[in-house]
Amino acid sequence: MPKKLNLLSESACDGAESGGRKLRKLHDGGGLYLWVYEDSRKFWRFRYWLSGKEKSLSLGAYPDISIGEARASCDNIREQLKSGLDPSEQRKIVQREANKSAHYHNQFRLALSDAGALTIETPARTVKLTLPQTDALRAFLLAVDQE
Repeated sequence: MPKKLNLLSESACDGAESGGRKLRKLHDGGGLYLWVYEDSRKFWRFRYWLSGKEKSLSLGAYPDISIGEARASCDNIREQLKSGLDPSEQRKIVQREANKSAHYHNQFRLALSDAGALTIETPARTVKLTLPQTDALRAFLLAVDQE
């Protein structure tokens, strides 16, 4: 017998309550669940099996993530699983790359005052140049650029 999918409706998600329990899991089919907590918070989770182990992946909060978006995310995750990829590991890789990118972007910050003096901020120190020093640096950079 085929598995039933799309068991939940938008109105069922809106009206879902924990029923006095700390956590209630509402099944939509195909591994998609809406977790409803007693404080009325609701989160989408996708349950899957990989290498004989059960895993669960968070898809976001309801209603920020609609039921249609959650189902589409599940479809993408199923494609990753068919390709032999662990969606949890893929998410960690993406997160690490984003953190690296953010780290490199936050290495230093440049700011010009209204008077035109340059301030260079790094995690370790802040260097404030006077207006003549800023002008000398600007002239140097322009000269190097022309070479």
